[in-house]
Amino acid sequence: MTSLTIAIPVYNREEHFVSALMSALGQTVPVPVLVVDNASSTPMFQRICSEVVLRYPSLRYVRNEKNVGMFGNWNRCFELAQTDYVCILGDDDLLDSRYAE
Repeated sequence: MTSLTIAIPVYNREEHFVSALMSALGQTVPVPVLVVDNASSTPMFQRICSEVVLRYPSLRYVRNEKNVGMFGNWNRCFELAQTDYVCILGDDDLLDSRYAE
């Protein structure tokens, strides 16, 4: 079992999301990637994840029923991860492809 999940908490900020997501999915060591949507007003995150998951089955998208705040969404990432370790990746940050190594 993989011991690391890369979690991306998101809320309404779309500008760099795809780049952040692809940097998480493009690791040299495959790891689960979890996107937790904090009840955004746009379906963009769900749409992108539903398209990308066809190519990257390690991707999981979860949408909160209501906005739980930034730290609440981070906590939700920890709750949903099924690994010993979790990396919280900002939706405007990038990971080196060897990060998970």
